[in-house]
Amino acid sequence: MATVYKWTPFGVALDITATGSNVVRTSATTFTVLINASWETYYNNTNTTYGMSATSGGVTKVLSAYSNAGNSSGSASFTGTYSISGNGSATKTITVTFKNYNANSTASASNNVTFNVTVPAWTSYTIKYNANGGSGAPGNQ
Repeated sequence: MATVYKWTPFGVALDITATGSNVVRTSATTFTVLINASWETYYNNTNTTYGMSATSGGVTKVLSAYSNAGNSSGSASFTGTYSISGNGSATKTITVTFKNYNANSTASASNNVTFNVTVPAWTSYTIKYNANGGSGAPGNQ
């Protein structure tokens, strides 16, 4: 889990948190991670409405609007897809970009949360055909 504490876009104190789980190697060049993202505000006696979204691995998820007239929080989960090279297992850094924006989206601010995940090795197999003494068997695949 990674957390940024007391991020203050537009004067609102926010904690933003992201974690990853269910890391799955989907091919020799890609893997997916289930992202859990959340925010929490702290009361600061102002009364404006803002929104929060989280983006990672090609997916953006809205974490719900909030009014900073009191403590509030929001969270969401989504699956991001990422690139990898090499067939072995690897530790990869995942970045989740949080975007805070006002009600009419005329102003916004962004902040990143990063954490590491372990990507499993890609298992590959070779198929060999045996013509059993004959000919015409396909090549290895």
